Amino acid sequence: ESELFGHVRGSFTGAYRDKPGLLEMAPNGTVFLDEVGEMSTRMQVVLLRFLESGEIQRVGADRSHTRVNVRLITATNRDLQKEINSGAFREDLYFRLNVIRFSIPPLRERAEDVPLLVNHYVTNFAQTHKVPLTEVTSEAMAALMAYRWPGNIRELKNVVERIVLKTAGRPVLVADLPPEVLKTHG
Repeated sequence: ESELFGHVRGSFTGAYRDKPGLLEMAPNGTVFLDEVGEMSTRMQVVLLRFLESGEIQRVGADRSHTRVNVRLITATNRDLQKEINSGAFREDLYFRLNVIRFSIPPLRERAEDVPLLVNHYVTNFAQTHKVPLTEVTSEAMAALMAYRWPGNIRELKNVVERIVLKTAGRPVLVADLPPEVLKTHG
């Protein structure tokens, strides 16, 4: 709450000065909130109040501090309809946030994207770590495509970085892949 809305001096231990929040520091800008489905009930109420009025009330303040115009983009990996039904997410907040919705299926449902992502990250990490560009063999790519990717793209990114560092320019073989990827491959 303090990160988004700011706080006033003395509102909690360590609040030694007034501090503006991210929303206040982004007038006429865009703020991205990841994992909005993880928000506490209190935070949901505070966010809803802001979305309805545009007013910022810093933590520890007894009144509204300022008004800002901010575009809010949110993301979650939770099924918010289920969260609403269980009482964990406010329906009114859901409708306030759900103006334009993009649904991106998990990587396991779009294996055809794996080669594109692997090649992108191979190039990126070869440059970042200043190692020769590596090529992923067709057998290794087939294993990467067959894997379910429970950690989604974040997991794929970490696996590719590991592979780039491990192979340092030589072709990537199936044997170079982590054990968890190989469990599902043949």
